[in-house]
Amino acid sequence: MTERYSRQVFYRHIGEEGQRKICNSHVAIIGLGAVGSVVANHLARAGVGRITLFDPDYVRTIDLQHNLLFSKEDVQKGRLKVVAAKQSLNMINSTIRIKGNESKLSIETLLHETDDVSILVVGNTNPEVISVCNEFCFLKNIPLVFGGIIDGKGRQMSIFPGETPCLNCVLQKYKWIDLKQNDFLTSDLIGSYQAMDVIKFLVEKNAVIRKQILTMDPLNNIHEEMLIHELQERCAVCASKQG
Repeated sequence: MTERYSRQVFYRHIGEEGQRKICNSHVAIIGLGAVGSVVANHLARAGVGRITLFDPDYVRTIDLQHNLLFSKEDVQKGRLKVVAAKQSLNMINSTIRIKGNESKLSIETLLHETDDVSILVVGNTNPEVISVCNEFCFLKNIPLVFGGIIDGKGRQMSIFPGETPCLNCVLQKYKWIDLKQNDFLTSDLIGSYQAMDVIKFLVEKNAVIRKQILTMDPLNNIHEEMLIHELQERCAVCASKQG
């Protein structure tokens, strides 16, 4: 292991073997908004060997308030988020492989670009995107780590096919609404929790990954965990993993 990752190697929960697993892993990140950019930043610095980024949008001035990876120059030059993010992440860590895809998200695109991915990170609250990601993870039997600002609060959860309800039925049950409100500090916290769950999974510490919904509202000092007990019997995606 290089000096670059020495602090992680010395960390007893990772060690040399854990760092080797991180460096040999492939993680996909859906959405490069405030939350997704935080996850990408942490995973690149941690040494995740391959990161595939998905986002069809261009960098806008509004992104500069809450996004760690973009600059005024990205806006002026009309760069796609995946292009700007790749450039920024390569400057952070040039030893890893980063690929960007600006295509409209679909099962076919995910299968083509991330067939060997270990875990999927979702930082997008669009229902259509969530549905595609949810279906893909249950199809490939891999974890999905979700995070976003919903109802003005940070929400984070990790979905394990066959162990937890899927993301679709969780969001349908609680009827959360994306109010397009975002303070970048909450996004930083949620993205950091997502990145930590990814690292836990990559170093095979699944037992300590939270199986509850985390809600954070730093302004009002709220930090809550909500248990999810039952699979949703009427959910076709969940039903495919039952029994």
